[in-house]
Amino acid sequence: RGLPGSVQDTAGHVRHGVEGMQASLSRARSFHDLSGMVLAQSHETVTRAQLSIDEFIEYVGQHAPLPWLVGPFAPVLVEYPEDSPVEMAKWNGCVTVGGG
Repeated sequence: RGLPGSVQDTAGHVRHGVEGMQASLSRARSFHDLSGMVLAQSHETVTRAQLSIDEFIEYVGQHAPLPWLVGPFAPVLVEYPEDSPVEMAKWNGCVTVGGG
């Protein structure tokens, strides 16, 4: 929502590709059960998805209003200048910035 149709279309294609890949991989009990073709297609799908995500992040960074980007992650960026070390801590299995 709120994104140009081309960005939404790309997101839809990525989602469709990843869902198809997940369906193919979920049938296997191990990687040995997968053909080289399925593995190659999965690798290609992941590569395309990563490129699309990178393009999306770049688009949002260039076109989204700054207040839209401010969230729970932004204070860390403001509180710690780039030359200050930022402590990384684990919390419930997730990596968080700022340690607290």
